[in-house]
Amino acid sequence: MLKYTRIIYWSENDMMNIFAGINNDKADKLVLVDGENTKNGSFYGPYFASTELNENLLHQTVLVYPYNESNTCVANDAKTEYTIGMTIPAVQQYAVGTFANGAYPMVGVTQTPKEIVVNTKNVNAAIVIPLKGNVAISKIILSAEKPLAGPATVKASYGSAPVATITPETASNTVELVCEGGVQLNTQTATEFHISFAPCDCPVDATIYATDGTYMVLRGALPSNDGKFDSNDYVVMPVVEYAQTGDQKEDLKTAFSKGGVFTLHSDLTIPYHVHLESKNVTVDLNGYTLTCTADLTGTAACFKINKADLRFMN
Repeated sequence: MLKYTRIIYWSENDMMNIFAGINNDKADKLVLVDGENTKNGSFYGPYFASTELNENLLHQTVLVYPYNESNTCVANDAKTEYTIGMTIPAVQQYAVGTFANGAYPMVGVTQTPKEIVVNTKNVNAAIVIPLKGNVAISKIILSAEKPLAGPATVKASYGSAPVATITPETASNTVELVCEGGVQLNTQTATEFHISFAPCDCPVDATIYATDGTYMVLRGALPSNDGKFDSNDYVVMPVVEYAQTGDQKEDLKTAFSKGGVFTLHSDLTIPYHVHLESKNVTVDLNGYTLTCTADLTGTAACFKINKADLRFMN
């Protein structure tokens, strides 16, 4: 497994918060105006037309990516360290060869009040999973014993790596990469899947779901070289050949026999009848479709329920 820093390029429609003013509590939106598909982006917004660009008023300026009107920034008394409130995304969208806009949070702190060239630093760690195979991928879920996403406070200062702490009450121990419509693999060239998550000091598992209902589990297969993921770590796995380790159709059948909650992670077709006897089952469709192709001629039914409770939610 390789661990190194890749260069992240700015994309069209990238936006960030800029905090400045007497208490660094003035937040404006900056929008990328130049530098698309390069590592050096130029951003512009109302802040640069403000009369507050006065050296006597400004302390260090703080940038937060991605832009969110709910992001916050509070300076310490010396105006040298900043506590940033932001959210590390628990659901990310697949983008070809990179991260989707806003999926890889960053912050930047200027050295001087009126400085306009800022080196942003990554808040998250990141993993790249290169996959080969003949299936289409619907979703990849990373999971760990410690939080990987959710509302967070980030400590930032000039020249230092940001330190993120996930709010325990709203933490998520999973991060989902959603592949809208499915991403088709091939057996010759690996397709890369990029996922970012909060730094952690424990192994991270990956469950890779295919559109045919099968899935592959990489259990404890994603620790970095030193056993932890730090901010700015960019870990690239060796190429993985997709090999089925489970099937949602069989898992659903087990849920019907034992009871409990079952969550879909792709559209699913079941070729069998379901007889639910004295068990309570909740099926979370999770935005996907469950189709029954069993023979329904005559009085046959896909679901037969006796002294049981079957619920569907979406």
